Amino acid sequence: MSISFYFDEHVHGAITRTLQARGVDVITVQDDGLAGDSDAHVLVRANALGRILVSNDADMLEIAVGYQRAGTVFNGLLFLTRAPLREHVDSLELISLLATVEEVRNGIWYLPL
Repeated sequence: MSISFYFDEHVHGAITRTLQARGVDVITVQDDGLAGDSDAHVLVRANALGRILVSNDADMLEIAVGYQRAGTVFNGLLFLTRAPLREHVDSLELISLLATVEEVRNGIWYLPL
């Protein structure tokens, strides 16, 4: 089963559009009506939907680290570092096809791979 992503509002729209065109299951906070909502709520929402959160927001990274330290279960965070958009697209597509939710759960992965 492939991974489904939940993008926060900081992820570049070109990444979203390219992945969706390639058939990757992506929804954004904007699609979900949560644009401008708190980072903490966005992470909770991604978990409730069974999706892996993707962000490049340092505040979101801090929340995920707090989850790890507290032992709070979450679906995982894929954190986008500075890199060309193409590298993020390729990494996210690869993860969607080859990784499992169990492999990502409670983890923070820094992309690109």
